[in-house]
Amino acid sequence: MRKLILIVALIFTGATAWALHSGYQTTDLTLTSPPDTQSGVFTTDSNNLLYFGHATARKMGGLDKSANRNPNSRLSGRGASSEIWKYDVDGGTFTLFYTSPGGLTSINSVSGIWIDETTTPWTYYIADQQPDPANPFTTGAVWIAQDLTGDGDILDGGDRVELYTTDISVLVYISGIIRDDVTGEIYVTNAEGTLGNPMVYRLSDDNINGYIESGEMYAYYNLENSFAFAG
Repeated sequence: MRKLILIVALIFTGATAWALHSGYQTTDLTLTSPPDTQSGVFTTDSNNLLYFGHATARKMGGLDKSANRNPNSRLSGRGASSEIWKYDVDGGTFTLFYTSPGGLTSINSVSGIWIDETTTPWTYYIADQQPDPANPFTTGAVWIAQDLTGDGDILDGGDRVELYTTDISVLVYISGIIRDDVTGEIYVTNAEGTLGNPMVYRLSDDNINGYIESGEMYAYYNLENSFAFAG
């Protein structure tokens, strides 16, 4: 029954947060002048922060770090977001949480986030459709990240941002992501099932080395849907 509930949660994630913690404002919520979002809201946390994607501000040849860069400029390429922003619902402010430096082994196309708030600092599991920007349709991954510097983002050299799935050739159409915080297993959707329907994968760290290797990604359920799937 637990696994069925998890699958249902994946199905109805779509481009919005899959669930809201108790106490969240759900009416009359206005986002004032945010960066141009392309991937919707990925998730929320217990501090009343929304995490959402932006399809970015990178110049040819590297990251545009100029103070006057256009927050609504888009990066051409595959699908989702190479930036993650946080919106403080109570304060009405936006904060950059992550931006891709570009290149292999970087998060370039976020499609989902799951936050484990039981760890100190919190652990972020981030689905990425383009870990290798040179091969945007043949790579996909789950990343694990922690704000080790404690400044509210994962932008610093001292923060942890590393591949959680060591083989980036398996989940090339990864979309939604949720985690069973009891078992530690992660469930992701990957649009490569029968007739293009999404396949749910179960990721289990069987050898307890802290990472998911190719033999630890299990096809779990082929969702027999005839509609487009995004979560």
